[in-house]
Amino acid sequence: MRPLFFCLFAALAVVPLAGEARDAAPPPVAARKPLTTTHHGVQITDDYAWMRTARPEAVLSKPDLLEPAIKRHLADEKRYATKLLAPNAPLEAQIVAEMKARASVEADTVPENFGPYAYYSRYAPGAERKLHCRRPRDGGPEQILLDENVLAGKRRDFSVDETAISPDHKLFAYTFDVDGSERNTLRIRDLATGRDLADTLLDVRGTPIWSTDGSFIFYVRRDPAKWASTVWRHKLGTPPSQDALVYEEREEGFSVGLSGTLSNRFAFIEIADFSTTQLALIDLGAPEASPRMLTPRSPGVKFGAADLGDRLIVSTNGSGAATWKVTERPLAGGPDAPLADLIASRPDRLIQSVIVYRQHLVRLERDLEKGQQQIVVRRWADGQEHTIAFPEGPARIEILPGEEQDTTTLRFTYETMAQPRQTFDYDMETRARVLRKVRDVPSGHDPAMYVTQRIEATAKDGTKVPVSLLMRKDTPRDGSAALWLLGYGAYGDVDQPEFVPGRLSLVDRGMIYAIAHVRGGGDKGEAWHDAGRLRNKMNTFTDYIAVVEHLIGEGYTSKGKVVGYGASAGGTLMGAVANMRPDLFGAIIAEVPFVDVLNTMLDRSLPLTESGFSEFGNPIDSADDFAVMRAYSPYDNVQRQAYPPMLVEQSLNDSRVPYWEATKWVAKLRAMKTDSNPVILWMKDAGGHSGGSGRFDGLADIAKVYAFALKSVSKGT
Repeated sequence: MRPLFFCLFAALAVVPLAGEARDAAPPPVAARKPLTTTHHGVQITDDYAWMRTARPEAVLSKPDLLEPAIKRHLADEKRYATKLLAPNAPLEAQIVAEMKARASVEADTVPENFGPYAYYSRYAPGAERKLHCRRPRDGGPEQILLDENVLAGKRRDFSVDETAISPDHKLFAYTFDVDGSERNTLRIRDLATGRDLADTLLDVRGTPIWSTDGSFIFYVRRDPAKWASTVWRHKLGTPPSQDALVYEEREEGFSVGLSGTLSNRFAFIEIADFSTTQLALIDLGAPEASPRMLTPRSPGVKFGAADLGDRLIVSTNGSGAATWKVTERPLAGGPDAPLADLIASRPDRLIQSVIVYRQHLVRLERDLEKGQQQIVVRRWADGQEHTIAFPEGPARIEILPGEEQDTTTLRFTYETMAQPRQTFDYDMETRARVLRKVRDVPSGHDPAMYVTQRIEATAKDGTKVPVSLLMRKDTPRDGSAALWLLGYGAYGDVDQPEFVPGRLSLVDRGMIYAIAHVRGGGDKGEAWHDAGRLRNKMNTFTDYIAVVEHLIGEGYTSKGKVVGYGASAGGTLMGAVANMRPDLFGAIIAEVPFVDVLNTMLDRSLPLTESGFSEFGNPIDSADDFAVMRAYSPYDNVQRQAYPPMLVEQSLNDSRVPYWEATKWVAKLRAMKTDSNPVILWMKDAGGHSGGSGRFDGLADIAKVYAFALKSVSKGT
């Protein structure tokens, strides 16, 4: 395969790089209109505050409402980006073709038994979107419940987000988003007629939950500033204006969510910020009764729960259980009911999830030293436990809980960065394992041609930072390989070493794909998250830099060949490391980046602000938080120095990270930097925070990013 890689890179060398077109296409120069504000006695001046629209909520659905000066500037940015990226078009088209060729032709899910039916989704050949289907459990013809392609029509950014079948299996609730702005609508389909009921609920967030008799549906209503603060109950056949408020959360920074239980008897209201959770119970058999609080609200303590008969099984990090433990208490008790330990916490094992079946308790654990996951099955009758074995090495294991509590079949998936996802059914009594499905790669894929490994870099304070790697076996370790380094490091999220077929378009061109599991994420549990949030946030950035330096020192890559990539809060990471160590990178790519951190967190009217206080701090009320945030906020720390080529992607109707963050950041970078490398803003009219929703719609966006990366680091090859 080496001659093929040589030809590909040789072809790249004779095509102008994106940066080489810069002299023919000077970048837009944004007007400077300084706005100075004072916080905690400190003045901060924002030259580009004018780029923020005065009506952000309206612009989410109608970008034409943008002020004329902003529209003109964004039009100039689009012309500039289009011209600079035009030479990349042939490579983009090639990458799109490769990704389409890898797209599964068997993209159906394994049928999931629920009541008299087996439910699943599939794609018609060549279709962008799913068909939601079912068959009688004992055999019979397929019934298509919902065709997303018909609903979407020509709307590229349409998506169906959540679905819920009624207890009698006659009604199908679904929520959809027409443009990516996450302002979902809930509709209910009569499966006998195939037509939707008149009931239409607007601004819904998350999964709807049915009452036991199917006459009510519970849902969370979106709040533009507080993300989600209310739970409502809708009676079928009545106007939404008559919906009953079930719960309202008033404490700053907390949001609400809904989840069902495997028993289908209850729903949980989860009231949470990023460090604390509280649970309330809705009895679905008595839907008009008030919810009952189950757990206390204790700062830093989180809970998860499931019901089992008259018992409540509670997982928690409380009482010093930083790696979580499993407890139980009577279901009938109040929030102060004592918890009895079932499974104690261990310092070397993180309990990631707990599934409660009628006869078995299942937990997913992570070894905090090696990073490997395992599934442990415990029989309720006698307390005996056994562990399901998996191969050594970095992998992602996921438990699919199913829809029924009374079963001895456990479904889980296994994948690595090289091995496509495998779906297994496992008998928890006989321990027999059946492979139900392997994700197909029609163009061909041999996992044996690739190497995946987990290594560690040493941070500046001596902390060992894990790194997951994917490369071809024939990739040299002499510093000549380019390297893509994904980073996030926020909210306790874990970047899993999973199989993403699109990444092969980089790896098969000789690039190493790496994930930096920096502090602020959840890779080593709650302590790992805590060590990279609030006043420890700088650790996220210095960890990432330490990873880059380690990979260079070990010969995986070299300076100028590293592509840094992050999205959303990962964009905060990209902005910070670009300011701190721009010399390390051949390119920086940031998608929907949260980079105007200080200004956003000083504005309570924005959706990220209150919910983000527990993650980033509260600079409004705390001078210390203000000082910490000001020291790393990417927009506020742009310096007069050289920066690598940068590509910034954003959507006008992103309801999480507003468009002006990226726009202001790009303008300031261009005004301050001392080099001639391009800084490109690719602004999309729609797509929201997550981009296109179809199977193939988003491939062009991925190809644009990949082509920019490959061109940027292929100089001199």
